[in-house]
Amino acid sequence: MASDLAKKMTAVDKLRRLTSKNPDKEPELGIALVDLADGFKAAGRAPEAVARIREAKQIYQARVREWHHEEILVAACLSREATWLAEAGDATAERLFAEEASIYLELARSAQYDKVIDRLRLLQDATQGNLSAKRYRSAEGAARACIELAQRLVRQAPSEAETYLVNIHNSLVLSLGGQGRFSEAQYEAIRSVEIAKQAAARGQLTDRKAMAMAFMLMKSANQQGGSTG
Repeated sequence: MASDLAKKMTAVDKLRRLTSKNPDKEPELGIALVDLADGFKAAGRAPEAVARIREAKQIYQARVREWHHEEILVAACLSREATWLAEAGDATAERLFAEEASIYLELARSAQYDKVIDRLRLLQDATQGNLSAKRYRSAEGAARACIELAQRLVRQAPSEAETYLVNIHNSLVLSLGGQGRFSEAQYEAIRSVEIAKQAAARGQLTDRKAMAMAFMLMKSANQQGGSTG
């Protein structure tokens, strides 16, 4: 662990020197800083993790201002920073979570007609990445933006949209459950099953795994809801 962290620190130091001579290396430095921040967090060095993720965020924010498409990378930094601050009881985490969620929504709402699927996949990746890292509040924000975008897709490709919606609602259930918000998770689980049933009735839903997971999550959410009622 210590040697791995040392390698990440060395990589960042090297990229700092390269970036001072060649600004085009900034994206690589940003990636290395995020990796180092994760390493610091895993090592229990939270203040250093927050400092490095803020540095990466500043790099990506500067690139956004220069019309580079780095918004999703800014959101990835905000996700870590907000989650880590929340764990430390820092109230500023709320503002950062809101800022992150607004990025996801703007990405959803700004997608052009022919880019809806690509943008949906991008936001789904953000949702799953946050879920995998147990950043449940961030996963919720990304999932809600996905739902809004998938609802636009209904007019273009109903069958594909319904499969997306079932999967996204399933992710939203997991993100809400991870936050202990079981009554809300229960509602979303029921909604996911409703969409799956409606699609299946028309023979449109082809993703059986999504449907099976929807029923499993609804059963689990119902049990959790009953135990907390």
